[in-house]
Amino acid sequence: LMKVHGIQAVDVDIDESVFNIKLNDTATLSPDAVKKAVTDAGFSVSSFTMTVDLPATTIENDAHIVIGNATYHFLNVPKQNIAGKVALRLLDKQFTTAAEHKKYKKYTTMACYETGVTGKCCPNSSSSASRVYHVTL
Repeated sequence: LMKVHGIQAVDVDIDESVFNIKLNDTATLSPDAVKKAVTDAGFSVSSFTMTVDLPATTIENDAHIVIGNATYHFLNVPKQNIAGKVALRLLDKQFTTAAEHKKYKKYTTMACYETGVTGKCCPNSSSSASRVYHVTL
């Protein structure tokens, strides 16, 4: 994991099968890069939660926000204002179990939930596809 761009430190809890990553102050985390590093090392990812520092933002089910170079699509969250450090649990197939992914599918009809890239369904999407991560609080 230390080879992933922007990672400053990794704290591993072997008993709980958990690792916490601290980023450099200017780094933007790519969940896909972290997943690749974990699987390249011979391990798997069954759950992925990231804590991000957000400016005041209003979210609700199917809301999309941009963090760094990626879009985050919220599922199964009531309309609310959030700010500061917020824990986001990734729901995409490669970051959770198949059962968990299927469970959250009922909260959206947007095609991006299956493709993982922004499309016509995504508000403010550009003409070129970019990565979209699906998250809940």
